[in-house]
This record gives sequence, C-alpha cells and structure tokens, in this order.
Amino acid sequence: MKFTHVFLLLLALTPPLMAEESTLLGLAVQRDAAYLGASENKLLPVPLIDWQKDNFFARSGRGMEEAGINWQLGNGFALGSQLALELGRSTDDSTQLQQLQMPDVAYGVSVGVHAEYLTQIGPAPLKGILRLRQRSGASRGALVDLRFDLGIYDAYTIGLKTYLELTWANKTAMESDFGLKPANAAYGRLLPYEPDADLRDVVLGVAGKIDISQDWMAIAAIEHKQLKGDAAASPLVEQKNTNVLTLGTICRF
Repeated sequence: MKFTHVFLLLLALTPPLMAEESTLLGLAVQRDAAYLGASENKLLPVPLIDWQKDNFFARSGRGMEEAGINWQLGNGFALGSQLALELGRSTDDSTQLQQLQMPDVAYGVSVGVHAEYLTQIGPAPLKGILRLRQRSGASRGALVDLRFDLGIYDAYTIGLKTYLELTWANKTAMESDFGLKPANAAYGRLLPYEPDADLRDVVLGVAGKIDISQDWMAIAAIEHKQLKGDAAASPLVEQKNTNVLTLGTICRF
C-alpha cells in the first residue's frame, strides 16, 4: 500500500520528526489513475510532509515522496541526493493487463541526485528542481525529472502556486512500464512493443492552501498528466490523459 511504503521510507531515513521546530505533517486523499496509462481511477491515502533539519530533509510536495540530504551553495542553488518511493502496477488494475497476463510491477525505491534553484519573477517565487534517479531492480531503469513551481498568490490565509513537471525515461525504464514482450503480446494477438528512451509524461497543475488556524491548513491540488512519445503509443496504455485531484489537511508542529 502506498501509505505504508512512504512512511517506512521516511522513518528509515530521518531522525525523529518532532526534534525539528518547523515541521508540516498531514494526510491527503488522492484520486489518480491506477497506473500510468490506466483508464481506471483509484482513491489512495497520501501522507504529506515537509521537514528539514540541518542538511537532512523529508518531503512530499515536489512530485514524489522523498527523503535525503542537500547542501545550500548560495545564490539560491542547492545540490543533494535522495531516496524516493517508486510506484508499481498490479495486473488486477486493468482487464487489458489481465488479458495479456502482464506480471505485477512491485513498489520500490529509487536513489539519485538533484539540483535546486530558488529565485523570483517579480514578487513571485520560482523554484526549479532537476532530479536524476535510478530505480531499484535490474529491469526498472532510470528517470530524469525537471520541475518548476511558481507562486501566483499569497495573501491573508490563502496561497496558490502552479507547477510544470516533465519526466524522461531511459530505454530500460520505458520497457519496464510500457513494453510488451512477445509471449504476452500473443495472448492479445498484438505485436510486441519495444519503446525507446523518450519524454515519458508532462504534468501541469495548480495547488492551493487555506489556513484554518495557526496550526492547521487545508490543501488542494488538481493536475493534468499527459503521456508522451513512445509511452503514449504503448498498447498497454488505455488513456493518455489523466486528471489527478488531491485534498488534505496539514498540521504545523
């Protein structure tokens, strides 16, 4: 279950969260596709966390749940490394997967490095992050993410931001998520499919928060995720576009 995997990841990597005076911790419900390209949607509990002590961090608000270490270099630049949760896929998520007798893809982790940059466009804060990650498992491959978060409103108790994220996958990662081997293709009378390294998906979203009290806030986000290139052309893909909705609450400690 995603909720359990995230908490095990964060607890394994960080000292006790309550040791830091500025911690955000909460829980959300997220409506998302059962897997990348699925037509069926699922509701999942998602932990929300934003914690940092010295160079160590744990967070869930930049496209994935991750924890690690980073170093501030000055002028808004930071470099670091991270361990992150990587989602899997169940054969039961789709009749297409069942018909093709596709194996389950287990949840896992990735290890990688990242570079961050914080600046402003006029009064609006702009955060950029470039992340390279190698997923666990010999057949899971590597991914590269480029994400930008732009604050568009912050007054009284309301805050809004918009974000754009692009993810590229190497050939091994594309084959793991979207490839179709001859033995499985035969079950559906399809041709085998071997995708190449390519831009995998693009995400455009808007997120907001409302302060309920000094300690509590409500958050919401809606994003549009679109598969691209060889990922979108895969016979495993039932739907190229997905709208993801997240609602939750966060407490400040």
